[in-house]
Order: sequence, then structure tokens, then C-alpha cells
Amino acid sequence: MAHSIHITARALREIDEALEWLSERSHTAAVRWHGRLMAAVRSLENNPERFGLAPESEWYPGEIRQLLHGKRRGVYRILFEVRGGAVTILRVRHSAQALLAPDDL
Repeated sequence: MAHSIHITARALREIDEALEWLSERSHTAAVRWHGRLMAAVRSLENNPERFGLAPESEWYPGEIRQLLHGKRRGVYRILFEVRGGAVTILRVRHSAQALLAPDDL
């Protein structure tokens, strides 16, 4: 079953901020990163449960899963929730950032 994908406004802002930061360094790399990130997000349409639980799932009232995207120092955590036939992208954070606290969602 294909899931629908929804991206929260906060996750979109985080994607835009990362894209802006990367664009200041290399426009070509930023465009490539964005395309690959969005392809990773679209991959969640099929079997999103294949990704493990995020550490934040310990305190979250449901299950937060994470898709790790990127290589070496450029790994981002795509944090999402699966409910029924929908996948909601909650946050997109660089792996060097601290884990979320309950009031960060």
C-alpha cells in the first residue's frame, strides 16, 4: 500500500534553512542534496516501517521513526510518524544537532 506523504511547515523550514546554508557554499551541491533528500522522503510512500525508531520515540506518545540521509558529515535525520495510510515528516535535522525534547515537537 502506498502511503501519502505530508511535510509539516516546521520540517519545510528546516529543509529550506539547510538548502540556503548549502547554497552559500555550492549551489550545485545544494540542488543535488535537495533532490536526493526529496527522493528519500518520497521513498517513504512504500513500507515506511522499514526504518527504525528514533531515540525521541521513548517519550513521544506514538512512534517516531527516522530515515538517515547523507554521508559522512552530511547526514540528516528525517523524523517521521506513520499513522494509517499517511506518513508525516515532523522534522529534518542534521545528525550533529541535539536530540529533540518533548517541547520541540
